[in-house]
Amino acid sequence: MTLHILLSGSAHLPPQILPLLADGDAVLLLGDGVYLQAHFSGLAQLYLRQQDLQQRGIQASTGQTISDEEWVALTLTHQPVVSWS
Repeated sequence: MTLHILLSGSAHLPPQILPLLADGDAVLLLGDGVYLQAHFSGLAQLYLRQQDLQQRGIQASTGQTISDEEWVALTLTHQPVVSWS
């Protein structure tokens, strides 16, 4: 179960990551990565950091919003953790 963390809103990331996702993997959108939420719509395990959504004045249209504590828990329950920017 891999945790893919997207730190950037770059449009080139979703086409690179989507083919790599396997059952049980999770995607966490942080920082400007929250702008990419539409690309990952329908994923069972999509997480968005609540603080990043609030700072950008946008709402989560898909996935689950999480706190910093829940973010840490995700990193402890998924191996490996891969960061994309």
